[in-house]
Amino acid sequence: MLKGIHPAISPELLKTLAEMRHGDEIILSDAHFPTHLLHSNVSLRMASPLLRYLKVLRSF
Repeated sequence: MLKGIHPAISPELLKTLAEMRHGDEIILSDAHFPTHLLHSNVSLRMASPLLRYLKVLRSF
């Protein structure tokens, strides 16, 4: 466990956020979002409630 990092932030999500560059976007959506229309590669899927992630990410 990383000190100061909320447990809802998985290592995979933390890695994805660290690799983002200027102009990159991240989409937090439910399972019915048509990701294939925007990008062919979806590398991150989470099972926790979406609002939990929104609250945690807004604290960054």
